[in-house]
Amino acid sequence: MNWTEPQVEDLKARWTAGETCSEIGRAMLRTRNAVIGKLHRLGLGATGARQPGQPAAPKKRRRRSSKNGINLRRRIAGDYSGKIMVEEPSDFKNPKRLVELAARDCRWPSADDPADPNLRFCAAPALDGYPYCAHHCALAYVKPGATPRVPRP
Repeated sequence: MNWTEPQVEDLKARWTAGETCSEIGRAMLRTRNAVIGKLHRLGLGATGARQPGQPAAPKKRRRRSSKNGINLRRRIAGDYSGKIMVEEPSDFKNPKRLVELAARDCRWPSADDPADPNLRFCAAPALDGYPYCAHHCALAYVKPGATPRVPRP
């Protein structure tokens, strides 16, 4: 349905008077989206919208944090320069069997073969909400397509 010249003038008058697009649409027997589209094509823009040449408002960044205070994204990516100290449990300083593991122990296996009768687990203190210690979290939780990195000491 085409806009006639009197309708366009009525639309401009209502818009400058401060009516909402829904109110204008109801009064002119148009949909709200039709009103928005015509205003956009006329270059009138939305009230309070950014005018050409004005800088955009800065975007707010959401912080993802975990219970122990280190940023979850940094922890998973392997950047441990924050609040926790990373030990090097690669040599399994205190290995335990599965039945000996406590609830907060790292469950990273020591051998590649799970059927190995001498299978031991890391047993270092696990991070909050994860089954692994900080060192093994960096190895286990890698973004798709990224190369796993060994955490920095």
